[in-house]
Amino acid sequence: MIQQRDIDLAKGRIQVAYNRVAAAEDSLSHSHLRDALHSAYYAAYTAVRVILNLEYEEQKKHGKNIGNFRLHYIKSGILDKKLSDYVRELYKYRDIGDYDLDFIPEHEIVSEMISNARIFVDEIYGYLQGKYFRD
Repeated sequence: MIQQRDIDLAKGRIQVAYNRVAAAEDSLSHSHLRDALHSAYYAAYTAVRVILNLEYEEQKKHGKNIGNFRLHYIKSGILDKKLSDYVRELYKYRDIGDYDLDFIPEHEIVSEMISNARIFVDEIYGYLQGKYFRD
């Protein structure tokens, strides 16, 4: 059973996701495109962790958490399929940005990834707000 303490923790943790979106936007504004991609992905991934931690069980591996997110929220129809697409693309660009030294990020793509990360976090927040964050 979900306790009020768990809900309060989730509220604070979803704020971390929003802070990461803000960090991505700030990095973009300073043309730190790799950092922006990194922060955008971690904004979405943090939201995944928040929802799983509250309703299921969070795992240690990114792939397992994302897989469980897709299973419990996308395949079940609770959340829109576009969120699965967003997190997949965010992961791809974060991975390339972090490890491929020859990769040159494009401002337009980075901006789109940040927008997708914000939508992702907003959707998770909206779900949690409708179900738990009623104050």
